[in-house]
Amino acid sequence: MVKKWVFLGILLISGLAACQPQAKPTPPLGKPVYQPFEHGFMLLRAEGDCVYVFGPTANDPDGNIFIAPDAQKPFAYCTAVGTAVAPLPLTPAPGLYLPTGAIGNVWNRYDLQKSLGYATQPEQAYTEPVYLGPTPVPSGNGIPWMMPLAILPDGRGLWCGVRAATNGSCEVDAAE
Repeated sequence: MVKKWVFLGILLISGLAACQPQAKPTPPLGKPVYQPFEHGFMLLRAEGDCVYVFGPTANDPDGNIFIAPDAQKPFAYCTAVGTAVAPLPLTPAPGLYLPTGAIGNVWNRYDLQKSLGYATQPEQAYTEPVYLGPTPVPSGNGIPWMMPLAILPDGRGLWCGVRAATNGSCEVDAAE
C-alpha cells in the first residue's frame, strides 16, 4: 500500500510540473508603418491588423482619431484593415502619393481622401522608439485620462482617452 501512495505521489508531482505554465517565446512582430498625409497621418500597427488614422474630423477640424462608422466598439481607435477593396479612381498631384497596402485599404474603404488628402511621402516602416515624452496625468483615483497608444517615427506620442470623459478623443504631442 505504501508503494502505491509513493507511486501516486510521484505521478501527481510530475503531472503538476508538466502543467506549470511554460514561458513561450514572443512571436516576432513586424515594424509599425507610418505614412504622412496632407492633413494628418496613418499608422499601421506592428501586428498589421489595424490602422490608426489621425486627421481632421467633423467634431474636431484641428485633428483627432478617426473611428470607423462600422467599428465593433464605440471607441475603437484602431481601424481594422479588413479585406481588400478596390482602389478609388484618383490621381494625386505631382509630389503626392496614393496609399497602398493595408494603409491604402483603409484609406480607400472609408474614402479618407476627403479628410486626409493624399499621402505626402511613401510608407515608412520604422522601429518604434522608446517614448520619452510626458507621463500620463492621473485623475483623482490614480487612473490616467489619456495614454500613449503609439510612438511616431519622430518620437511624438499618439495619446488617446481611456476614461469616460476622454473616450473618443486623441491628440499628438506637440513637435519640439
